[in-house]
Amino acid sequence: MEHLFGFGLGCITLLKQARLLLQPLVYLLYEGFTIDLQWLKESQKRLKWTDDTMLTFIISHYKVGGKSVTEALQRLTREQVEDFVKEINKRLEKQQSLF
Repeated sequence: MEHLFGFGLGCITLLKQARLLLQPLVYLLYEGFTIDLQWLKESQKRLKWTDDTMLTFIISHYKVGGKSVTEALQRLTREQVEDFVKEINKRLEKQQSLF
């Protein structure tokens, strides 16, 4: 079967790979616990943190490595992820109370 719905098998494989690569950009999943990356980006903006600031916070606070925020977050345990979300929310609440 050379073509399927007008696409070569190589193209379908690329589409599947692209879907798998893009999927982690929406949510990071930790044993039934997710981080909405849209929420994370919005929180980062409200805190006025750059990607480097967020990455540095994760690496220094949780003692993990990573070259990007998502890569570092993927190395956290579920408990660390829960703590991270609480920490970000706490900082957002604190910032909001200042205004």
